[in-house]
Amino acid sequence: MARPVDNPKSNERAGALSLKPSTSVEGTWEVFEKLSSVEQDGIRARATDIVKVVYDFGGFKELVPSAYEAVQLAPLMDELSGPDIALSSAAYSALQQYESNNPQDREYVRAFAADMVKINKFVDAHWEARETLEPEQPVGSEPTERLYQSPWERRYNNIPLKEVLELVSDTPDDIVQNPEGVNIESILIATASAYNTLRHADDVSEDRLLETMYAVESFYQPLLEIIGYDGFGMALKRESTLVRMSRNGGQYDEVTGEKLEVAREMLRALGPPNKFPNTVSEMMSHLFLTDSEGTSVLNDVSGHGIQFGSGLISEQSIDDLEDTLPTLDYNTMRYVWRVKTDTSMAKKIDLENNTRGSDLLGVTVIVPSTELLGYSFGLISGIIMGRLNQNMIPVNATGRDTPLHAKGAKMIDSVSRYAGDLGTKLDEKASINGHEVAKVTFLFTPEGSESAIPVEVQFQTREAREIARAGTAAHAFKEANYEVSAEDLRVLGRLHKRRMKTNEPGLTPLSELAAKELFKYKNRKAMGSAGISKFFQSDQSGMITLRNRQP
Repeated sequence: MARPVDNPKSNERAGALSLKPSTSVEGTWEVFEKLSSVEQDGIRARATDIVKVVYDFGGFKELVPSAYEAVQLAPLMDELSGPDIALSSAAYSALQQYESNNPQDREYVRAFAADMVKINKFVDAHWEARETLEPEQPVGSEPTERLYQSPWERRYNNIPLKEVLELVSDTPDDIVQNPEGVNIESILIATASAYNTLRHADDVSEDRLLETMYAVESFYQPLLEIIGYDGFGMALKRESTLVRMSRNGGQYDEVTGEKLEVAREMLRALGPPNKFPNTVSEMMSHLFLTDSEGTSVLNDVSGHGIQFGSGLISEQSIDDLEDTLPTLDYNTMRYVWRVKTDTSMAKKIDLENNTRGSDLLGVTVIVPSTELLGYSFGLISGIIMGRLNQNMIPVNATGRDTPLHAKGAKMIDSVSRYAGDLGTKLDEKASINGHEVAKVTFLFTPEGSESAIPVEVQFQTREAREIARAGTAAHAFKEANYEVSAEDLRVLGRLHKRRMKTNEPGLTPLSELAAKELFKYKNRKAMGSAGISKFFQSDQSGMITLRNRQP
């Protein structure tokens, strides 16, 4: 049976990605080419780019092979709700004629096509009704009316969370009355398509680029962060920021360009991405005086450059702690790490004062209890503040007068006992959104390197981590200024579970219904039926067009 990629397990073992499309995909492209006169080469190139992005950020562990069959056809799915009537018609006809030896392939392709229509219509409607955020006024200035100098300066309100939940939820409840039920995989594919557009910004019109920017910043990025695609969220933010920087005034201004170059110099000093997990492991081993194993969790065949990973602290360190705190129930501690992007670092660089931010590398250590949090935070803080390892030099966090800081009433007692006499700034009040964390900032110089890396290591309990991932303290909510209720969190919890199960075959019932409504497999004359006419219409010649679209 033909597949657009090899078997997932064999690809993981080989560490390679096959980009050869299946015969089913090739045939569908040929139909589209004949009906539209669009050359296959352009479709093939865009499809390959999107497959690479989905492979990098979705991975074979999270998608069934049939989903990758659908990814290859994403460019055609996008055309279904595009502004060009002829291309919409050709894309519909080509997808309608898609066939495969595997019935599941056909189900996925048609369901994802129906989802893409829903998603694009959803974004289009909000783009048309978008509201511009007020520009920030300089501190201390009188409120003034300010005209935007460029459309690339404009910022927009995020799409309301409730409406986002309506789109992605597959069952009704108190919050979501009329769910659309698009698949999580469909969101991933649609996001990959939008991301690819940003990466080829010079090849698209300004109108399309602006709408894509809006979709990424107001919908895709916050949603992906909420459901757990943190690395992809970082990549989206980087590309949209680069577009803004380069389009505002036509080129990077002198200061912005210099900041970006400084940030990129810092990133180059880290070494190649495939070597950096070893650097993180080395640092964590020094911090905990034991073995540590870190790895990258993202592929990078598309060249996105995002460095994001996870690791474990050896059981040995936990055994050592038991001699001191024998009453605690220990479990192996894990950690996640990320390297800031060039655009994110550039925003923190102050050329005049020669400050470059304190968290090029960020690590979050996740521990089972507040007691263990306080002890382990005190352990590494003592090593750093006592200069017990000359490769780690304490530095004050940006905007603070100490390298050590803890906030949140639940952890203050424990942190105070084990790290209070080290100069830790203790703040019983958590962030306004409930974020609780203990942090230490320092410079780390890997063995054999002459370049120091600004590092921030933060500690959270498992409970606080969950709240920071999908609860009221989620970073996406903070940036989007969302107000999140307990009912919202219940729906978001279901999304998290669905995201973790995307490797299990199955489509949402609502997506399957939408696919059957969109595609009348056997009877072409059924195009005039009440169901399909919501999306398309046909004239006497049989030409199929989208409704409510202008030529």
